[in-house]
Amino acid sequence: MKLTSSNDATGAFELFAQAWQRVRGAPPTGATVQSIAAVSQHESWFSHGRPFNPDDFINLGAIQCGKLPTKEGECPPGCKAAPDSKPNRDGSQTKYGACFKASDSFEDAADLVVKNLTTNGREACIPFLVSGDAWGLADAMYRTRYYQGFGATDYERKVGYAKAIYAAAEKNAKNAKVDNAVTLQIPPDPAQNVPPTPENGSDEGGGALLGVAALVTAILAWLNHRRR
Repeated sequence: MKLTSSNDATGAFELFAQAWQRVRGAPPTGATVQSIAAVSQHESWFSHGRPFNPDDFINLGAIQCGKLPTKEGECPPGCKAAPDSKPNRDGSQTKYGACFKASDSFEDAADLVVKNLTTNGREACIPFLVSGDAWGLADAMYRTRYYQGFGATDYERKVGYAKAIYAAAEKNAKNAKVDNAVTLQIPPDPAQNVPPTPENGSDEGGGALLGVAALVTAILAWLNHRRR
């Protein structure tokens, strides 16, 4: 089976449904198939987006080999060199050369995506693949270092990825003429909900401590006065 273009959502759904059955040994939910296809659409445009192409560089999930190219730009067997980037804490990106898996067929590439999302420490992704929860999936994938993303903070990177795979799911559903089974609900940034404390400059916290100190001072002064 071959996906004919970056818009071949119908083919992608069938491909990933079969891959899930082979790898997991059970039929997937519709949300599962659409979630995996959304990741694939976003990461590699179903292997029709640069640097991937269906003629000699099939990779459905931008899956790396875990090694960097040599100085000569060579990668291990079964892998090919291509550019990538990683985020910095100031929000900028640093480019680097990476080695990406190059599968011999779309079936092999689809199996690799399912394995990469559900095994070897990424079992946390499974519930969100089954339910179609884009935020939960993006969070689990980030925590298990499937992607590094864009943005200055962990929250920004996860939000960006969650929005990207949800948009991909919307596009796939439209092209396949089905309802989108992937949902997105982004929680508030936890960094914006830090309780006020004296250490972070809160007047409220500091005022409370000052009030207690003043009360203790007054009691001690009264006791000293009575002893005279």
